[in-house]
Formats: sequence, structure tokens, C-alpha cells
Amino acid sequence: MQKFHFPLIAILMLSGYFSQAQEKRTHLKLYTNYHHESTSKMLYDHNESSFGRITIALNQKLKGRWFQEFELSNISLISEGETQRNIRSDSSIYVSSGYETKGFNVALRYEFGLLLANPNSRVRPAMSLAARPGFDYTVLEPRAGSFDRSTRTFDLLISLVPRVSYRLANRVNVEVNFPFHLTRSQWISTYIDNPQVPERQKRNRENKHKIIPRFFDARLGLSIAL
Repeated sequence: MQKFHFPLIAILMLSGYFSQAQEKRTHLKLYTNYHHESTSKMLYDHNESSFGRITIALNQKLKGRWFQEFELSNISLISEGETQRNIRSDSSIYVSSGYETKGFNVALRYEFGLLLANPNSRVRPAMSLAARPGFDYTVLEPRAGSFDRSTRTFDLLISLVPRVSYRLANRVNVEVNFPFHLTRSQWISTYIDNPQVPERQKRNRENKHKIIPRFFDARLGLSIAL
């Protein structure tokens, strides 16, 4: 699988939002992300962990101790495929199975929070509420024996985010936070291009809603005042 990430796009998109701010109360943040997810189905258990994915965010101080933060959590292109070939009795080669998958994924995160200590303190705990909408689109094109399939998924994750930041220098801070995920909602639409069925039966819609989904995230961030 190939995924192409665009951190520079993140900087341009997010910094443009704050370019009109009259006061320089904006911080650029670089996050290193840890993610762990567990899945259980009947007798099947699956655990997956990842570390090191870099995301970029802009944090803006508001009145008093309030703040807001925007993050481009993910933007990627997906391209993968495989082909299985067999040999006929006459020694000719034919494609017996395989697929090609193409698509993209984008996710944003918005947080609104409150500092729980004096803004001038070296150590500053805070708490925020986060919403992360996302969209995923994939197209599966079988090499043989099946029909093209496309899937659109809208995703919304709501989290409570406790965090602690530490001032290293006048304009530089480090931060650690542990999002506690409250709910996750997914709206999934699948289209199978089967010419043998009526058009209205080609599309299937499914909604999923989970309270306290079974995955864990942690983020270590470096913040620089702009």
C-alpha cells in the first residue's frame, strides 16, 4: 500500500485561517501520535498499534483562559493492488484473481478548551472537548470474477482531551495529551456495480454508533509561538 501525506499542505491550509489575527496569540504545533486499537468478533481478536505519525495543528488563545485548536489529522491517497495468475493446460497464462484499490482519506480536528492554571505558569494543565470529522472514499476494482465496489464513509469522533504543557523557552512548549474518546459515529455507503440487479439495489447504507470506542490515542507535541 502507498500513502502520500502532505504536511506542507497542512501548514498552508491551517495557517491561512489565522493570518488575519491582530494579536500574535497563535502557536504552531507538531504532534507525534500513538494509536492502539482492539477488535473482537466472535472467536477473532485483532490488535493494532502505530507510533510516529506526524500531524500539524494551530492553537489560538482566546479571551481569558479559553483556547481553540485546529488540526489536519490526516490527508492521504491510497493505492494498492495484487494479481494472481495461473497457467492453463496449454501453458498460457491467465489472471485468476486479484484487485486494485484506490482512494483517499481526510480528517480534521477542532478543539475548544480551558486552561486550568495561570497562562504564565511554566506547567499548564488544560481540558478540552474535541470533534474530529473525517471522510474516506475507496474504490475496489477486481481483476476477475467480481464487480467494482466503491465505499464512502463519513466519520465523527467526539473526545475529551486532558493535556499538560511545559514551557521550555519564551516561545517554545512541549505538551502531552491523552484523548478520551466518548462516541464515534460512522455513516457508510457501499455501491456494487452489478449490472444484473436494479439500480436501487446496488447501494447499501449502514450507520454505526459506538459509546467509548475501543481504541486509545496519545500525542506528544512541540509548540512554537508565531
